[in-house]
Amino acid sequence: SALVHQNRAFQKHYAVKLLQPVLGNGLLLSEGSFWLKQRRLVQPAFAQSFTDQFRIIIKKHGEELLARWRKTSTRDLHRDMTDLTVTIAAEALLGVDVPAELETIRQSLEVIHHDFEHRFQAAIPVPAWIPTPGNRKLRGAIRDLHLVVDRIITQRAQQPGKRTDALSLLLQARDENGATMSHRQLRDEVLTLLLAGHDTTANALTWSLIALSQHPDLAEDLATSRNANAARFVLLESMRLYPPVYVFGRECLQRCQLGPLSVRPKETVLLCQWLVHRDVRFFDDPLEFRPSRWENDLERRLPAYAYFPFGGGPRICIGKDLALLEGTLLLDLFAREFRLALTSSRLPEPWPTVTLRPKYAVPVKVIPRTA
Repeated sequence: SALVHQNRAFQKHYAVKLLQPVLGNGLLLSEGSFWLKQRRLVQPAFAQSFTDQFRIIIKKHGEELLARWRKTSTRDLHRDMTDLTVTIAAEALLGVDVPAELETIRQSLEVIHHDFEHRFQAAIPVPAWIPTPGNRKLRGAIRDLHLVVDRIITQRAQQPGKRTDALSLLLQARDENGATMSHRQLRDEVLTLLLAGHDTTANALTWSLIALSQHPDLAEDLATSRNANAARFVLLESMRLYPPVYVFGRECLQRCQLGPLSVRPKETVLLCQWLVHRDVRFFDDPLEFRPSRWENDLERRLPAYAYFPFGGGPRICIGKDLALLEGTLLLDLFAREFRLALTSSRLPEPWPTVTLRPKYAVPVKVIPRTA
């Protein structure tokens, strides 16, 4: 009800506003009529022409990572997935294929993620305007990221050409009055897509591959499967047990009724995927990793919001279909070429910060299936 029927009675929880220094007033943080206007402007950028090019970019960079795997036996899985999804997002969203620009984006995002992890864990987060060493480092990373993105926006506006990256398509977007987005709003939207999109996908891939490493029979089935949905089922099951967005909040704006609960203004409603996705009312043996449960169209048969890794309602993740496409294509590619084995007997520990990621590095042995 808070997501759909009474969504106008709620706004995003104040904790999300901690992202404001980086994301500005992009789709993740904007509210009300401005959000609706931006959503309508951004959505057409993900047209079929973008999706077709996105597939090519995913395959290209996925195969480049496999080439690096063939030259070494041990990798940091989460680092590889993070670097891969940043590279894919930078090219798909910004058209970035210059190594120096890509490295600046990568390094800046790493500093920003590290800062957010600690900011979200703090009992009383230090305001970003206070000149602490951490805040100065964050501001430097934001400045470097803005410089790269601003330069690309300016170049693209002056020399548009026939391009299919999201930025080029957003530059062409017009509202009902024929107006385009301002330079700053373009930057906010692109950075929102870049930051929110790559991190969640990296986590989903990491947890999926960890799960497959613990179930060699399922990994073998995926490697040899002719079922076009096999990789998708693995991804759906991984996001059920380890949802990249594991909880989010909505702050009440006006008194309303949610079932038996009366919610007053300024009170917060938490929606927790981690708990709901493990509820025995919706899933048999909920703690078991079993991709086959998604056969026979389980996704459609489940009650509404028994499974919601991408949120729901009008503010459902705008990149949902693209994230599923990227995760599915990469899982299928990895599983057919390699077997993965954790180097430690201890399973990686989930760390609930902004998103659900492994707390420490995830060293794995990468073993070619042709070996």
